[in-house]
Amino acid sequence: MPDQSATPQQKCPYLAGRPPHGSHHTWPSGVNVCFARLSEEKPYGRVSKETQATRCFCGDPVFERCADFERARERNLELPLFDGKAPDERSGADEESPRRHVRRERLKRRHRSTPLRTRLATIGQSTFACVCWLLLMVVAFWLVRRTM
Repeated sequence: MPDQSATPQQKCPYLAGRPPHGSHHTWPSGVNVCFARLSEEKPYGRVSKETQATRCFCGDPVFERCADFERARERNLELPLFDGKAPDERSGADEESPRRHVRRERLKRRHRSTPLRTRLATIGQSTFACVCWLLLMVVAFWLVRRTM
């Protein structure tokens, strides 16, 4: 899981999110795709989380040695757009306050309890019920002991 206090790492400019949203994560994620890898039907290709961790998020000297990046630069391939802007054109305010990932916690579903289950739960918590159970166990133990 990404460190929320850290600033986002330098990433490859061809790493972006799937259209039409164009949003991306600043850590290795299945949402991120590579616009330097063209597929037959889409202007981007899938890039694994492992490749993102070792190549796409390691700064200029690493991703510039990537074969996909080099081919995209040779073809003068346009950078992906984020909200109508290329990553290089974003304002400094966006970089000063990066969007932080907030992990949502799943809530467990509440089981609907029947009236009988509710009644048994209430009775089970009372002192009288505990005394009755103890008395029943003593009688059962006495009966078993007597048959031996």
